[in-house]
Amino acid sequence: MIPAEDEVRIRETHERYYQALSDRDMDALAANFAFPASFKGFLESVVVATDKTSLAAAFDLLIAATPKSERTEIRSMDASYLRPNTYMLDTSYVLYDASDTVVHDGRAIYFMNRVENEVKIFAIV
Repeated sequence: MIPAEDEVRIRETHERYYQALSDRDMDALAANFAFPASFKGFLESVVVATDKTSLAAAFDLLIAATPKSERTEIRSMDASYLRPNTYMLDTSYVLYDASDTVVHDGRAIYFMNRVENEVKIFAIV
């Protein structure tokens, strides 16, 4: 069972991450990560970012590989405790084009660690 305080922090981390990504604010985006961080998403191979600069390069690749959409609807978010200070956030989402046609219906899984008193993302698949 995940403590309520930890679930709040996990969801807050995701919200900050999602807002920074939407704003294309790499400084704010990097603040949500523990390095090294790995990414799969729509990429053929796993990409590892070791700092803010390589994180920006990884997101350039991820954004280019993602189906083009006008909006995203997050349908569900389920947080899980994996082991001490390690969590998973499983999200279900839908991407829509300008005419509200579904271009992708999928999931993203975020792995997070507690780093000092904050929760940081260390992998997204």
